[in-house]
Amino acid sequence: MNQLQAEFLENTDAIYATVLDASKWPEVLERTARTAGAFGTMLMVTDRVMPDLEITVLSERIADEEAQTYVRSQLSSDELYWVEALDQVPALTVLSDEQIWPERAEYDAMPSVDWLRSWNLYHRSAVRLCAHGGWRDTIATVYPSDRGGMTKDEGRRLDSLLPHIARAMEIRRPFALLKSRFQAILSVLDRLGIAVLVLLDDDHILLANSEAERILDVGDRLRRRLDGKLGIPERGEVGRSEPTLRGALAEVRSGLAPEGTTLYLRRENGFDPYVIDIAVFHEAGIELGAPVTATLLCMIDPERRDVISTRGLERIYGLTPAEAAVCSLMGDGRSNREIADIRGVRLDTVKAQTKAIYRKTLCANRVELVQRALSIAPPLLDSTGRREK
Repeated sequence: MNQLQAEFLENTDAIYATVLDASKWPEVLERTARTAGAFGTMLMVTDRVMPDLEITVLSERIADEEAQTYVRSQLSSDELYWVEALDQVPALTVLSDEQIWPERAEYDAMPSVDWLRSWNLYHRSAVRLCAHGGWRDTIATVYPSDRGGMTKDEGRRLDSLLPHIARAMEIRRPFALLKSRFQAILSVLDRLGIAVLVLLDDDHILLANSEAERILDVGDRLRRRLDGKLGIPERGEVGRSEPTLRGALAEVRSGLAPEGTTLYLRRENGFDPYVIDIAVFHEAGIELGAPVTATLLCMIDPERRDVISTRGLERIYGLTPAEAAVCSLMGDGRSNREIADIRGVRLDTVKAQTKAIYRKTLCANRVELVQRALSIAPPLLDSTGRREK
């Protein structure tokens, strides 16, 4: 594989990475600028139907704070003429400023050219990516004032990337809209002490609330990989007969296991296992333009004692005052010995009370008890991350 082929593959990999991570666009545009021999590159997406999907991104060598200045200059009548010219030619057709404005005096009088000159730039080219007109996405390249515009060789190299950029823009729409749609919900979920993850079919993490990010940062069996996917352990689940997380995901996604499947993920640090509920939801594509299937993971960390309240258990299952006190201490992670010492009673008394609690609440162990407590009284957190009273 020669250098040009290797560079092309690296560039296309970077382009498609923007589908799930828009923060990668400046790097991609910098790569595009190098490919086209340009000083910088800008991507503009305007969308009358879905304004949330509009973006303006500049390559890394052009300061981000200057983007809006440049965009405002594009609203002049002369710049709109360029937009109209791009609409008159097939998509992926590159037009240069010299083609649109053969009269240099007209071009030189444009506000955007003043902005270019402040960066010692002058010539530029632009291309419309999409062909159907459902939205307008434009790539513009700018060149230093001490050279001419895009050469034929540079144009051919840019042409090799344009179909991939156009495809990436098209693919990102359903994912970006899905993320936008759930962003408001996610802000509410951030108040929950329950971790919420939304995964795409290839295990890319589409959304994660604050508690999920905390668990991923700890990296105890679950982590965010460098490629943005969920790092899923292959071994060590509770009991040999229990399915692995990967196996459970596959079964729920294929319909072989019921939605709402729960498993317990053993942790390497010896703490109580994570409790993970798995469900699948579907977006029919009416608004997104393409069907999307995503997997919802709701995870409980039983060690997050500060968000657990057992008051709901006490009321619903009719625990006696003594059982309620023991249940609260169990929720705090206290051992039977510690509970006996705190309450000043015999260990056998505490063991009998915990058995009564399990029997009344229909739980087999402390992990199930915590899970049931959180399902009855979900932990709402305040702005400091503490459970609201």
